[in-house]
Amino acid sequence: MPALVELAKDPYERKARLAPGLLTTLPLLVPLVCVYGARHPILTALVGLLAGCGAMYTLASVACVRGKKLEDRLVQRWGIMPTTLALRDRDQTHEVGGL
Repeated sequence: MPALVELAKDPYERKARLAPGLLTTLPLLVPLVCVYGARHPILTALVGLLAGCGAMYTLASVACVRGKKLEDRLVQRWGIMPTTLALRDRDQTHEVGGL
């Protein structure tokens, strides 16, 4: 549980991992609760319980793992990290001008 609290308190974790995970599941959960919530209060309680007791940590972990896998595939395709390429002195794709 302390990891969950740290996850919610850390601004980087919230922006980079938690927010994308929540935004991904929000379109699925909101219609379920709106359509079936009044007739099935257990569904509403279950969604609330999941959101409060572990879904944040799980979503952040899943977003992190999937993001790392995607990053690995992209780096293999590109051959190098884009920031490394852009910050090299021999890179001529972005000219530094004006001086």
